[in-house]
Amino acid sequence: MTLLNINKLLQFAVQLEERGVKFYEDWAEKAETDELKMIFLLLAEEESHHMDLFSKIAIAHKDPDKGFEITEEYSDYLEQFANEILFNKDDINMIKSLKDAIEVAKKQELDAMLFYSDIKNHVSAEYTSAIELIISEERKHFNKLSDLQKKLNI
Repeated sequence: MTLLNINKLLQFAVQLEERGVKFYEDWAEKAETDELKMIFLLLAEEESHHMDLFSKIAIAHKDPDKGFEITEEYSDYLEQFANEILFNKDDINMIKSLKDAIEVAKKQELDAMLFYSDIKNHVSAEYTSAIELIISEERKHFNKLSDLQKKLNI
């Protein structure tokens, strides 16, 4: 058994949201229509709000001596999953079109939901509803991106 440093995972979540803000802002600048620009800016704004919430939750969990006992295997899984999401630039580098960007964004939203579902199980009870809200909003982002794909027929 090992002690889970939840603050470290929350910092990963902050970084993931920060990366999402930048991704959506970059695509808002590249948007060929005002409608696309507005959609990407809205997604960026919501990711920024998630980043702020995770930052506040991380501050509340900053004591390095507090944690949860978990198996080594589960600890390794969480850290590897976080590192793969945060530092895998292959998907970003493969983007050549709006279609590619939407596919990558959808994958990131799904990965975020999975990661946040795990984090939710290890934060203080008073913060689980905030993380559930973030997960719900990430699900809405996925749906919004899927609807956009259908609308653009890409």
